[in-house]
Amino acid sequence: QLFRESVGLAICARLASYDSRPSDGRSNSVQDMRVRRAADFIHSHLGSDMTLLQLADVAGMSRFHFVRAFKRSMGLTPFQYVAKSRITAAQEMLAKDHKSIAEVALSAGYASQSHFTAAFTRTTGIAPSRYRKQARRTLLLRCCAAKGGCDLDVARSVVLRI
Repeated sequence: QLFRESVGLAICARLASYDSRPSDGRSNSVQDMRVRRAADFIHSHLGSDMTLLQLADVAGMSRFHFVRAFKRSMGLTPFQYVAKSRITAAQEMLAKDHKSIAEVALSAGYASQSHFTAAFTRTTGIAPSRYRKQARRTLLLRCCAAKGGCDLDVARSVVLRI
């Protein structure tokens, strides 16, 4: 009886270790769903501090297993994913919101504006203030183009004041 149960558990464990992916490349594994739950948690808590233990708990895994599963599923370590997500959120805020750079930094989860500026510049190659100006100029020019055109001199003068 014990032998049969042991063999049965071994077979189940082996089958569970295979990654079942549908033909479109998406993953259906329970492990990937747990990692996705942690990624969703990251996105909903970007403005707050997160620990590896906290993320592993959300995923229902040990820290060691979580880091390996996260890297395999997302292509980045949890730390890299959080950093990238914070920069992406900051880019959106800089382009669309009227928050100060210090407010954007805090909203994106950085402890200070200087830390945010250094991380943003290192990642994007451009300072946050310069990124904001370029993003708003691009947005305004796209709006003019979408309307079928507008007075470019007026648009340029508005853009220069942004």
